[in-house]
Amino acid sequence: MTDWEPFVYGSTLSITDYEPAGFDVELSEWVNSAALDVETHNVSGWLYDPNVPITVTLSGFDNDAFIASDNTWLMLEILNWDEDRYADYELPFTGNGTYTFTSDNMSYDEEYPLDGTEVTYVSFCVYDKDVSDDAHINPGTSGRVTIAFGTPEEETVVPEPATAAYALMGLGSLAGIKRRIRK
Repeated sequence: MTDWEPFVYGSTLSITDYEPAGFDVELSEWVNSAALDVETHNVSGWLYDPNVPITVTLSGFDNDAFIASDNTWLMLEILNWDEDRYADYELPFTGNGTYTFTSDNMSYDEEYPLDGTEVTYVSFCVYDKDVSDDAHINPGTSGRVTIAFGTPEEETVVPEPATAAYALMGLGSLAGIKRRIRK
């Protein structure tokens, strides 16, 4: 997914792609607020599978970046533009963090499901349901949005080598004690 751009033509929102699949957002401090509503028609190599979660991570946004109510949601729309097949996802918005979209928070057209179809379009927005419009970001705001497939991996803690050596020495001591008791 590359070539992200504002959904609204003429938006003052600056969008810059970054690898592997995401974009940086910036709004100059000299302009009015703008909707965080972006899209891309440049999607390749993605056959949609509703069983594979999609994670969206927002980072770097200030706590007061968004002009929104408590009824604000993240919305992700995935389509095959040519076949008019889609899957829409929604999750409550709580600020910076990782959101995992699954089939539990998805809607789609049952007559024309997207399953196994090539994805050709993706849109993402922060939506304020109280005003039925996109949530806006304040002037001077910047942040990053990353889109990935699958659930985020939990960090595996690998013990330091000294810790492992102490554990082995402890097991060795126990084996020696067991031999003494048998004699």
